[in-house]
Amino acid sequence: MLTESVAERSGPELSSAAWAQFASAQELGAFCEAWLRLQCMALKTAGCEPVSGVVVWQAPSGGYGPVAVWPTPRSEVSHLGATARKALGERRGLCERRPLASTSTSGAAGMVLAEAAYPAVVDGQAVGVAVIELEAISDAALQRALQQLHWGAGWLESRARALAAQASQGRSSRSAQALDLLAVVGEQGSALEAAMALVNDLASRLSATRVLLGFERRGHLRMEAISHVAWFDRRSQEIARAENLMEEALDQGATVTTPAPADQAFRVTVAHDEQRVAAGLGAIATVLLVGRRGAIGAISVEWPQSSDAAGLAADAVPLLETAALLCGPSLEDKLARRQWLAGRLRDGVRGVAQRLGGRGNASFKLGALAAVVAAVVLAIADMDYRVTAKSVIEGVVQRAAVAPFRGFVASAPVRAGAQVRRGDVLATLDDRDLRLELARYRSEADQAEQKYHDANARRDRPAAAQASAQQRQAQAQLDLVEEKLVRARITAPVDGLVVSGDLTQLLGSPVEQGQTLFEVAPLDAYRVILRVDERDIGELRQGQRGHLVLTGLSKEPLPFSVRTITPVAEQRDGANLFRVEAELDRAVAYLRPGMEGVGKVEVGERKVLWVWTHGLSDWVRLALWRWLP
Repeated sequence: MLTESVAERSGPELSSAAWAQFASAQELGAFCEAWLRLQCMALKTAGCEPVSGVVVWQAPSGGYGPVAVWPTPRSEVSHLGATARKALGERRGLCERRPLASTSTSGAAGMVLAEAAYPAVVDGQAVGVAVIELEAISDAALQRALQQLHWGAGWLESRARALAAQASQGRSSRSAQALDLLAVVGEQGSALEAAMALVNDLASRLSATRVLLGFERRGHLRMEAISHVAWFDRRSQEIARAENLMEEALDQGATVTTPAPADQAFRVTVAHDEQRVAAGLGAIATVLLVGRRGAIGAISVEWPQSSDAAGLAADAVPLLETAALLCGPSLEDKLARRQWLAGRLRDGVRGVAQRLGGRGNASFKLGALAAVVAAVVLAIADMDYRVTAKSVIEGVVQRAAVAPFRGFVASAPVRAGAQVRRGDVLATLDDRDLRLELARYRSEADQAEQKYHDANARRDRPAAAQASAQQRQAQAQLDLVEEKLVRARITAPVDGLVVSGDLTQLLGSPVEQGQTLFEVAPLDAYRVILRVDERDIGELRQGQRGHLVLTGLSKEPLPFSVRTITPVAEQRDGANLFRVEAELDRAVAYLRPGMEGVGKVEVGERKVLWVWTHGLSDWVRLALWRWLP
């Protein structure tokens, strides 16, 4: 570096050295120092005498600091800080005049003392500023000096843009590599497989000796994976040291690197230094794995002894931090799937507690408070509890019309749904065979009567008695056939509605004696049949009130009262149901047997929470009783 003052070397020699340094400078400090010397030499040719100068640049941490000082690196330039801050804040060039001290290098009349500053602005942000204190022989000379400084500031801005492009390219490269690592983690099925794939890939990318990954568990870090190692002894001293250095970074909540880079804030590196010395390593970097609820673990990378180990660590930290941020949530999800119910419940409770106890989350806290208030209200408030059951309307009396004898259907003028009066013909049976039998028995009766008269004429008492018996037998058969002929017309037993029976499609079909052909229910008396689940039958009592809503007449609930609880269950729709009979309070003209709906029986007041949860609690108790010894 050029550390000599301007007066120590001749003009051509100094200019040549400065230009050579300016052209070959790789680091920002060397570039700015050469630029500052060249600017001061150019200002002297413009009729000005530079007194001091400084180039201030933005550090990666965000603050600003000097990277070049003129005439020597140890020159006092703190008085230029105010002008530098003003130029950075306003993001424009400016010139601040100062009173000329009596110790000025020149006492000529018209001498001007000023501080000229020009910032380097990239995308609207000032990343650096150059401030030069100078003495000008006149205002015109000062204007020429400012013009020269303005032109020279373009080199600083060009360097700033090059550094910004280089940083952007580095971020793009890191992002691409981090996405590749995320894809590697996402392809794995379990947390262990994902951790192994991640550390192996990182070890190859970073040319590291090994990469270690551990997950936080109950405040301690547990080693999960080591690159290119299928198995390790968790109780070994080496693993204990590795877990200790990871916990060192976890406790501080930040990345820890040893040897520490120049721009790294103060970190405790005791465990890292011990591991580096014990294992003979060149550098170690540890970054935190960050999930949705904070740090879930750490990744530690070790490099071998070499001259550029510290540089490798410093260059790898941004990639490690980016990969840890991207892969953390995916690894957290895989860890959650690995946990049993108790672990998931514990993590859920801990997450809720953190959200309730931490700052912010106002809407969540308000919702939790509302849920607690609602639970308290439900636990102490009462409501009417009603047992719900499917219901159907039936007539109080149902009369059946049956086949009086075996025969065939001749006609069926009525079918289900028809309203009939007592004596109306519902159907007729074929009577041709009966009429033939009627003619036969009449003939037999006539023959027996003729025999009787002949026997009486001959005064043959035995023959007369026999003929008389035959006559009575034939007459009895004749009366029976005549009665069957009368009953061949099947009539309605009562006034009402035919609720079942349709023989219109069965004309000519045979029927058996006693077979039910029609059912007729009166229209002036109905009852409600409730099919109550066995879980609720214990709540019902005779005389309880309720309401029925029919499917086709949902606008008008019909009040009823329970009359009979039948102690016989029936299987229906996979449930064990009891038949409960209820009586309607009033007759309604539009009711018809067979109408279905939903009935609710008012049992009494219960706690709201019990009403909503008693079904589940009953099921749990029964399940426990079934399975527990």
